[in-house]
Amino acid sequence: MGGPARVLLVVDDIPAMGRALQRSLSKSFDKIVLAESAEQAERLLASEQTPPTHLLCDDNLGLDSPRGVELVGKWRRAHPGIESAALITGNDEVEPPPGRGIDRVFRKPLDISELREFFASRR
Repeated sequence: MGGPARVLLVVDDIPAMGRALQRSLSKSFDKIVLAESAEQAERLLASEQTPPTHLLCDDNLGLDSPRGVELVGKWRRAHPGIESAALITGNDEVEPPPGRGIDRVFRKPLDISELREFFASRR
């Protein structure tokens, strides 16, 4: 592909969803890393030898977890190498305030072609 590796971190508390996204987006990235919780994502961000350049996070990561809309901005501030970030939500009410570090919100049910186009435009 040339240039730095394109690495996507997918954060979703439903393992089957993470794997489905990994399969669907595999041709768009050199590597896709999966995390099933905010804690696991933070460990990966801190230790990953090839840090993520892109982030895709579900808004609802479980009852005991902060929402993705809160986490994405925090992770982008701490890891400036993340070039773009998208949020997945089933809630029509979610509209992240400006400055939260979220470039795009995708509503469920997901349109995989829209996800591919979004990340392809972030080269």
